[in-house]
Amino acid sequence: MTMNMTKIHYQLKKVWVNVEAQGRKYGYKKEWAWKRALVNNNAWWNSTPLLEVLKRLGASIRIGPMLSRDTVKRKLTEGDGMSFAEFTYPLMQGWDWWHMFRSRGVQMQIGGSDQYGNIVTGIDTVKICRANEPNPAEKLPETEWDDPVGFTVPLLTDSSGVKFGKSAGNAVWLDKWLTNTFDLYGYFVRRPDADVEKLLKLFTFLPLEEIHAKVEEHNIDPSKRVAQHLLAYEVVSLVHGEEAARDAQEQHRSMYGKRTVTDSGETSEYSAVEGHPTTLNNAPRVDMQLPESLIMGKSIGRILYAAGLASSTSDGHRLAQQKGAHIGGSPGQKPNVNKGMLIGQLDFTPIGLWFPEDTKRFLIDGKMLVLRKGKHNVRIIEMVSDEEWEASGKKYPGQPGTGKIRQLRDQLQSLKEGTYEPNPDDPSEPMIVFPKRKNVQQLEDKIEQLSKSSPQES
Repeated sequence: MTMNMTKIHYQLKKVWVNVEAQGRKYGYKKEWAWKRALVNNNAWWNSTPLLEVLKRLGASIRIGPMLSRDTVKRKLTEGDGMSFAEFTYPLMQGWDWWHMFRSRGVQMQIGGSDQYGNIVTGIDTVKICRANEPNPAEKLPETEWDDPVGFTVPLLTDSSGVKFGKSAGNAVWLDKWLTNTFDLYGYFVRRPDADVEKLLKLFTFLPLEEIHAKVEEHNIDPSKRVAQHLLAYEVVSLVHGEEAARDAQEQHRSMYGKRTVTDSGETSEYSAVEGHPTTLNNAPRVDMQLPESLIMGKSIGRILYAAGLASSTSDGHRLAQQKGAHIGGSPGQKPNVNKGMLIGQLDFTPIGLWFPEDTKRFLIDGKMLVLRKGKHNVRIIEMVSDEEWEASGKKYPGQPGTGKIRQLRDQLQSLKEGTYEPNPDDPSEPMIVFPKRKNVQQLEDKIEQLSKSSPQES
């Protein structure tokens, strides 16, 4: 729980730094309302007796309206019913609002349309607690200007009405370890034409006239996906910063642009990933390098993880076992057969759990490796010597001594030594905000547990 909270804290802090930067970029000036706080409701629930909550709310909150909520009706009629904890959740959320209303002046609650019932219960909770405040000195005014206000927004859906989210299987993550900047950029580049204008209005600070102009430009030649590239750049800028957005854009253009590994022939921007056999004439340019010791000596699962096509080494092994990833080359041939391949000879074949030394059979010209996951996620990898890799200063996911656990341990050590200085503007900063010194040992224990369960991250 501590690890999850600190990750969320850091991610929101970093996103807001980027949000303010984007706002300034488009001419928004900081005002008094540009303030925010991330609070943990344990701060009051751990010291609030249940009897006090029941005394303040129990006599006034009616069961009938709570049972009439659509979410409650669905729970009672579908599946295993509704637990007492689920039923009382709106009251607890309402009490949270009352605490922030009283202590911080939080007058409005904003949520998705699916939170309508909880927000209404929260409004009732605040009004009830305000009205029956037993201490006259703490009594709050009850004018309409001081009333709590709820604000709901429609759930984000695509043009077919399917909502975005984990349950729908189309979610993206703010955590760069779960969705890296390249894949986040590509996700928004692939949004349908019917969705892109709405998403530009929702996710960017772009003026409406600029959005309309960009959509008109896009409609002249939709195949260029001009509007989608603008959307992708702006979203990555909000989440990870403008420098990361520029890098992702350049990497994406390198992979899917018209320039190729050995030829600059005119090809469709997505022809290499639209189901056609990939040739050296339509293959994307090299977009990453990896060391020889990894390519020639490690499992294919670790290579998939290092290439950003799997979330971990074990996930890479599952991909290979389930034939969920493909490799380009002339499969089943002896080493060096791929040298000097003619156009049309490069096809994709499912990756299997072969021995590490078998990967070299798919090297093109003895140094190029082409991997693909799904239809769009393609990696063109150049194998370099270990000396060249070390000199470059680069790191790949899963590289020994560079994982999340190692970074967290290094930060913990610097924290204990009094030398740690967090920098939320640094996109390479590990995703953690350190708690007070007294909690360091608890966090170290959490890291030790994580290292045992996820050794590939150490």
